[in-house]
Amino acid sequence: MRSALENTHKPKLCEQANIINELCLEFGPFVVSRERAEELKRMLALADKDIEDHDSEVACLQKQLMLVQAKKQRLESQRDQLRSLLSPMRKLSNELLLHIFHLWANVKVEIQAVSSDQVKALAGFTDTVAQYLEKSGDWPLQITLSISGTRATMYLPGILERGIEFPSLIYLTQHAHRWRTFKLRCHSSLRYPAMLSGLHFSSLTELNLSPFEHYDLDCFEPAPRLCALAHNKISPSKAPYHQLRHLNLQYGCSKLVKVLQRCPSVESLELLGWENDPKYGACYTWPNITSLVIKAGDVFYPKSYMEIVLLTFALPSLREIVLESHRTEPYPWSTETFISFISRSSCMISTFTLCSVSISDSDHIAVLRVMPSLLHLKINDYTSSNPQSHHGPITLHLISSLIQHESTSISLVPKLHTLHLDCHHNTGTFDDSAFVSMVKSRWARPGSDLSATMSAMGRDCIRSVVLKFDWREVDAEVYKPLRALDKEGLRVVVAGTNGIQV
Repeated sequence: MRSALENTHKPKLCEQANIINELCLEFGPFVVSRERAEELKRMLALADKDIEDHDSEVACLQKQLMLVQAKKQRLESQRDQLRSLLSPMRKLSNELLLHIFHLWANVKVEIQAVSSDQVKALAGFTDTVAQYLEKSGDWPLQITLSISGTRATMYLPGILERGIEFPSLIYLTQHAHRWRTFKLRCHSSLRYPAMLSGLHFSSLTELNLSPFEHYDLDCFEPAPRLCALAHNKISPSKAPYHQLRHLNLQYGCSKLVKVLQRCPSVESLELLGWENDPKYGACYTWPNITSLVIKAGDVFYPKSYMEIVLLTFALPSLREIVLESHRTEPYPWSTETFISFISRSSCMISTFTLCSVSISDSDHIAVLRVMPSLLHLKINDYTSSNPQSHHGPITLHLISSLIQHESTSISLVPKLHTLHLDCHHNTGTFDDSAFVSMVKSRWARPGSDLSATMSAMGRDCIRSVVLKFDWREVDAEVYKPLRALDKEGLRVVVAGTNGIQV
C-alpha cells in the first residue's frame, strides 16, 4: 500500500519564498502592477486546483485508513479466537468440569435453603458469603434475597420469633451501606423490617420488592440515593418518595394519581396492569415523565387498561413509549385514543415499541404519522393465540409506506434511525424484496451527495435494521443487497429458522 506521506500528484503552484517578503515590505496603492495582478490571479487559480487535488487525496487516504482499521479489527477477532483455543479451560476434562458445575449447582440449592430447616447445610454457604464480603472490600453490592413460604407453612429456627437471624443474613446486613440494589421476595407475614430496621442504606439506588405483598417502607428512610422503586403497594411512609425518578407499579389509574402525587420527581414510569379501574374522568398532566412503559394483562372492562391510562394522563415531556401485552389473546387497540393522547400531550416521541398488541397495518401507519420525530421503532407481533387467526401489523402495506421517495419531501417517520421487526405470524404475505427496497431508500453512505440531499430534505439516514422470523427461513440471496450496505456502515441483522443470514 502506498505510503500516506507519498505525493500522488505534481503541485501546480510552486512555493515562492518572496511572497512573505512582499507581504511584509511592500504596501501602498501602486505596489501591484497590472502584470503582477494577473500573475497573482493565475497563482490563486493554481492554488485552488492544488487544494482540490489534496482534498481528493485526503478522501482517498481516509478510505484506505478505514479499510486498514476494518482489517485490523478482523485480525484482532481472529487472534482472540486463536487464543481461546489455547485457553487452560479447554485442557480440563469433562469429568472435572462436571464436578465444578455440580459444586456451583449445590451452592444455588443452599441459597434457596434459607427458607428451610437445614441450618447445618448453610454453614458452607455462610463461610462463602463472609469470604466474599471480606475480599470485595467496599465494592457496591447487588443483593437478591428470596425466602419462600409463610409463617404458617415454614419454620425458621430462631428467626423472627426470638430475634436471631441466619448468620449469612447478619453478614449481609452488616454491609447494608454497600448495597446498591436490593431485590426482596418473601411473604409479608415474615415482617422483614425486623432484619432491616436501624440500617443505613447510604449507597442504595434501586429497590425491588415482591409485587403481590404489602411491605412497610419506613426502614428505607435512610436511603439518600434511592431513585428507583419497583413495588405495587406504595402507601404513606417515611420512605424518600420525593427523590424517586423511576417507578415500576401495578395500579389502577385513580390510585396511580395519588402515587404520582407522592413521587413528584418521577421521570420513568412502568405500569403492569392485570385489572382495570373503570373509574376515570379528569385528565392529569405530569411534566417530568419522559418514559412510559405499559404492560397490560387481561381485559375485564369495556376499556382496556392501556386505553384508560392514555385517557387519564397528558405527558408533555414524553420521549419513549412502550406498549406491551401479556394477554393470551390479541390485545385490543384504539387508534383514536392513542392519537388523542399524543395530541393532548404535545410530546416529541423518539422511541416507540409495540409488542403483542392487536393493531392493523393501516392503524399503525396512522399512529406513525403523528410521531414525525421518531428515531427508534420496534414492532413485535407475537401472540399466544392461533397466529392464523390474527394478522399483525408487519405487512406489505406497512413496509411500502416506510419507503422514502426522492420525488417528494413527504415521508413517514423521516428521522428513523433504528428499525426492529419481530415477525411471528406465518401469513405467507411478507415481501422480502419490498423490505430490501425500503431499507435501501433510507440509506446513504456518510459524506455522499445522497446523504447531503437527504439532510436538506429533513431526513436522517437509517443506521440499524433488525428483522427476525421464527416461522420461516431467510433466503440469503434476496438480502444480498443489504449485505453490501452492511459493509458501508449500516448495521443489518436478518435471521430466520436457518440462522442469521445477514
